[in-house]
Amino acid sequence: MREAAGGSVSTANWQGAKVWRTVGTLALGLLLYFGLPTVAPVPDAKAFAGQPAPAKPAPATPAKESMPAVNPVAPSAALSEAESKAKAAVRQEMIRFIGRSNINAGLLFGSYNERSGEVQILTEGAIEKNDDLRVACPITKPCVAYMVLKHGLNLDSSINRWFPVEKGYTKADTITLRMLLYHTSGIRDFARVVKIDPYRTVTPIETINLAYQNQALDFMPGAKYQYSNTDYNILGTILAQTSHKSFEELIKAYFASVSPTLRVDDGKGKYPRGYSTPWPYHWSTSGYAGGLISTAEDAMKVFSYITKSPEYQQMTEWIKDSEKSNHLVGMGIFAFDNFHEFGRAVYYDGDMMANQMFIIKIGDVIYYFHTTHRVMLEDLIDLSYRVISLVGTQWELRRP
Repeated sequence: MREAAGGSVSTANWQGAKVWRTVGTLALGLLLYFGLPTVAPVPDAKAFAGQPAPAKPAPATPAKESMPAVNPVAPSAALSEAESKAKAAVRQEMIRFIGRSNINAGLLFGSYNERSGEVQILTEGAIEKNDDLRVACPITKPCVAYMVLKHGLNLDSSINRWFPVEKGYTKADTITLRMLLYHTSGIRDFARVVKIDPYRTVTPIETINLAYQNQALDFMPGAKYQYSNTDYNILGTILAQTSHKSFEELIKAYFASVSPTLRVDDGKGKYPRGYSTPWPYHWSTSGYAGGLISTAEDAMKVFSYITKSPEYQQMTEWIKDSEKSNHLVGMGIFAFDNFHEFGRAVYYDGDMMANQMFIIKIGDVIYYFHTTHRVMLEDLIDLSYRVISLVGTQWELRRP
C-alpha cells in the first residue's frame, strides 16, 4: 500500500577547513564501503497525452566547494580505517533518525553494487539484517509488471474477458492491461474503502469487488494517472487465471533463483521485532498489490534483476504525473526526473501505515531503506539523499 512522497531534500552546510577534512574522510569511507554509483541513462519520458505536467523549477542543486586533497596512506590501512569510520558515521545518522523514545523503532539501510555483487546492510534498533521484511509495493508491483510482460499478455486488450461488464465491472470493455500497469484505469484504490481489521482475512477478489464491481470510476479510463492498488490485484488475478498457477507459484517460478526468500506473506515470517503486533490490518489484505516478504538482500537483488531485464525497457516507457513535475510513472515503477545532482533515478516508496520503505537505483547501485515504525516518507527520502550524497561528494576526488 503506497502513499506518494514529495518535497525537496536539503543537505548540511559544512564550513571550515577542519570540518571539510573530517567530512572528506568520512565521505571517502562511505565511498569505499558502499561502492561508487555510476549514473546510467534511463529512457526518455513520454509526455502523457492530454495531461501536460505543470512547469515547475527543478530542485536546486547544492553548490560544491573545493575540498582538500586526501593524504596517501597504505591501501589496507586506509580501507580498514575508512570502513570503520563509514560504519560509525552511518550508524550515527540512523540513530538520530529513529530516536530512542520508541522501543519498537528500527531502521535498515542496505546497498547492492551490481558491478561487484557486494551487499552491505546496516541495522539499528528493532530490526536485523536477515529478518523477513514486508517489502510491500516497492517490490511486489515491479514483480507483477515484469511477469505480465514476460507472460506475453496483450497490453492493449481489455479486461472484459476476466471481469465482464455484464457482471458489474464498470467499463471493463474499455479498460486495458496497459492502463492497469500505469494506474490510469480510473478504478478506485481499495485501500480507501477496505475495512481495517487485523484479524479478518481479505482476498484479492474481495478487494476488487469492493472497489470496482458496480462502482463508479473515479475518472474516464486513460484520462490521467491516479495510484490504485486495485489495478495490481486485477493484474495478479489475470496472471493466475491465464497461467493456471497460483500467485505464490508464479513468484517462485520467476524469482526463486534470484531471491530465494521472496514469497507471499502468510503471517508466519521471521519479522523484525519492532513490527506492530498485531499488524494494523490482516497480512492477506495487501494481496497481489503489495503482499510479498523477503530479506533486504533479496529485495535489492530482485529489484536489480528486473531493472536489468529486457522487459525493463518497456517498463520505463514513462508517462508524466500531471500533479508532480519531477515524477515519472512507468509500469510498476517510478522515477525522479531529477534526483538532485544524481539526475534521473528509478525508485519506489512504500507506506504500510505501520512502517515505510524506500528503494532507489542510481547507476548500478541499489539502495534500500526500511523502518519498523511509522515515519514520514519525506523524511526517509531525505535520509537516503544525505547518505547517497556523501558518496557523490567524493566522486570528483576519485576521477583521474
